[in-house]
Parts: sequence; C-alpha cells; structure tokens
Amino acid sequence: MADFGKGEFSRMPPPGPDAQAATLWRLTVDPELPLQGVECRDELDEAWLKLAESIPQGKHVDTEESLQVVADFWIQEDEDWGLFHPRSYPCFDPYVCAVAALACRGGYSPRKLSADALKFLDPGLVPPNADSPRSA
Repeated sequence: MADFGKGEFSRMPPPGPDAQAATLWRLTVDPELPLQGVECRDELDEAWLKLAESIPQGKHVDTEESLQVVADFWIQEDEDWGLFHPRSYPCFDPYVCAVAALACRGGYSPRKLSADALKFLDPGLVPPNADSPRSA
C-alpha cells in the first residue's frame, strides 16, 4: 500500500465550495493559499473558514471559539454521539479531529472548551510527539 502523504495531497485540486474540506486542504497544503469559490452558508461554514485563518496565524482564541462551534454542531446532530455502539463507526469526525490536531501542532492548547467538546475533539487534541492520549 502506498503512503499517502503531504506530497500526494498537495497535488490534489482545491476541493470546491465546501468550507470544511477547503479548510483542511488549505491547512495541509499551504496556509497562504487563498480559498476561492468557497461558500459560507451558515455559522458552521463561518467557523471552518475562521479556522483556516486563525490556525496559521496563531490566533488561539479564535481557533478555540471555532472548534467549539464545530464540536457543538456535531454533538447536537447525534444524541448518542458519546456512546460506543458495537459494529458502528467511531463517534468522531475525522475532518474536525484533523483540524484540531493541526491547531495543536501550531501551538494551540484547549483552555475553555466545554467538557463535551473536549471529549468529542480528544482524538485530535493529543499534543504533538505525545506518548499517550491526553486524559480529559
């Protein structure tokens, strides 16, 4: 199996109008690239686009506010989000946790996230080079 790293990802075209995919693409490929044609339809898209700006600029307060909005959205989408169900997908969103991990890599550390947001984002909040997951 081939290793799909940053080089392969950077050769992919911009993802289009989806704010979530565009944010992850920009943060992974080049934080200086403009996000053209991305639609901002609601508060969730606004939070994603704010993450695309705040993470590379080290604006950790803005990053935290946006991560809280995104986590709250997904928590409200599924009343059983925090429960494990055998033979089901894990209760975390890979895009959200990937962006949380990129924020931590850029120096972000959670300060005022709600307990639920901390639990939801936990797979992405492991500090870089950590030997074990952070306990919440």
